[in-house]
Amino acid sequence: MRLAPTPLAFQGRIFFLRWVVIFSFLMVLGGYYRIQILNQERYEELGESYRIKKRRIKATRGLIYDRAERLVTQNMPTYDLLLRRDEMEEPWRRLKPRIAEFLEAEEETLQRKYDNRSHLLSQPVTLIENISFSESMRIRRNIMRYPGLAIETTEKRHYTYGRLFPHVLGYVSEASKEALRKNPRLRLGDVVGKSGIELAYDQLLTGTDGERTIVADHRGVYHSSEITTAPQPGGDVVLTLDFELQKLAFETLEGRTGSVVMMDVKTGEVLVYVSSPTFDLNMFTEGLSQEQWQELLKRPGNPLLNRPLQGAYAPGSVFKVVTALSALQNGKITPNTTYFCNGEYKLHNHVFHCHKRGGHGHVDVSRALQGSCNVYFYNVARDLDIEQLAKTAHELGLGETTGIDLIGEKSGLVPTPRWKKQRSGKIWYPGETLSVSIGQGSLQTTPLQLLSMMSTVASEGQVIQPHLLLKSRLNETVVPNEGRKKHISTMEREYFRLVKQALWRVVNKEQGTGSRAQVPGFDVCGKTGTAQLITFSSEAEHKIDKYKNAWFAGFAPRDEAEVAIVVLVEHAGAGGAKAAPIAKILLEAYQARKNKKVDPT
Repeated sequence: MRLAPTPLAFQGRIFFLRWVVIFSFLMVLGGYYRIQILNQERYEELGESYRIKKRRIKATRGLIYDRAERLVTQNMPTYDLLLRRDEMEEPWRRLKPRIAEFLEAEEETLQRKYDNRSHLLSQPVTLIENISFSESMRIRRNIMRYPGLAIETTEKRHYTYGRLFPHVLGYVSEASKEALRKNPRLRLGDVVGKSGIELAYDQLLTGTDGERTIVADHRGVYHSSEITTAPQPGGDVVLTLDFELQKLAFETLEGRTGSVVMMDVKTGEVLVYVSSPTFDLNMFTEGLSQEQWQELLKRPGNPLLNRPLQGAYAPGSVFKVVTALSALQNGKITPNTTYFCNGEYKLHNHVFHCHKRGGHGHVDVSRALQGSCNVYFYNVARDLDIEQLAKTAHELGLGETTGIDLIGEKSGLVPTPRWKKQRSGKIWYPGETLSVSIGQGSLQTTPLQLLSMMSTVASEGQVIQPHLLLKSRLNETVVPNEGRKKHISTMEREYFRLVKQALWRVVNKEQGTGSRAQVPGFDVCGKTGTAQLITFSSEAEHKIDKYKNAWFAGFAPRDEAEVAIVVLVEHAGAGGAKAAPIAKILLEAYQARKNKKVDPT
């Protein structure tokens, strides 16, 4: 039997525990005193001497080459002034005037840059871009006076031939706030493709950023730096474009408004892609001021318009190829069907004229194409339903996008009664079918669509998708692009052969409207077009070239065609006089390069 402790013993235990607690508290308090008071400077130095920071290593953007792997883009080193907010030792409102005075910059400009900052403190603010090397060195020498400032070496996109490829290459710029919201992978200050190939293949061209771990003291002095994740550079892109032919087309068209596109009929590879007037792509990468932007917008000819892709035009007599094929396919005419042309065609109380005032006499479909006889096709359109004509046009690629690997392609327009009813609430009139049959009226096409159409005729029904990517390289892996065949036309091949022969006559026979595109030994086939931009009210207006767009669309050679070409010269007059000679120059150059006889430049 154990006895309960006496009150005196119980009080002794409480007394002992009390002193244990007091002693422990004094020990902890002494430790705090030793660290915080006696050894404050030593431990503060130890605590601040080593700060671990994560720094992003931006990946290099992939390069772009022409088909011969001539470099058409470069990544040039440049210097940016950053503000690292996690290293600032004073508030921005106090630091800003000091920095503005040091940099001789406007405080309002710096504030606008600062207001665009990320909500993450670790994300730096880019205060000034593209500063000179000498200025970067001046800032480096004084950077200790302004904690938070840093110089970062980055890369700026430079276009080797800025005026030669602007509409096809496109340009890059800093990602917008909307893009940042849509893509969580993007960070403030990231550069992305904005148009052209830069936009279409942005994901391929953009690499994966790496990361560097830095140990630095409170003064910003680095004690160690290690790449913890290596950046992965973006993939390179090799285009189908032929530099020499592109340069020749550019020089031939320079000073005029229009477009030249040229394509390999068998593969769909686009060899030439020119839109004129042009501009220098490097204006965008070097920083375009509001004044420069407004000046660019006001330039004559709208240089920013990507004509092959987005220019919608009446094709003029080039469309007669579609009318002829539709009439043959639907049994409205035969190869031997003839109509008499006396220079005009009457429908009710309206007179439609042929471009040849005296008329062409009796002509069949082949001679009607050769001489571009309007009256013949007016007679055809009288019996051909507009829906049938529209169906053929769509089958040949008009009224819909070609699928070329660029963003923003327009589909054009092949009008129908249903379209007109929905648009204006009005019915379709027979006279409108006549206008469409010769490529006028509400009909709208792009140069790329006509290029695709001519390629289909040249290959006797094989519809191939034009493309600009020849191959790509990513992590030393080469991925060729073989092109994509869309489908084979359901139209009878004999009709294609008939039309091909007629188009050969257009260029190679007397009284053919495209004789100025003739290239000896190359059997060029083609169709000219002169599209009216207004309804002529007098004979004098009919003779004014500025009211007409000049077209030539063709291919060569006639048998086993290799290339198709479309030339558009705006406000120039007759297609045979103004567009066909340009096609001749390009086709001669192509033939010379193929035969390796002469340098086309």
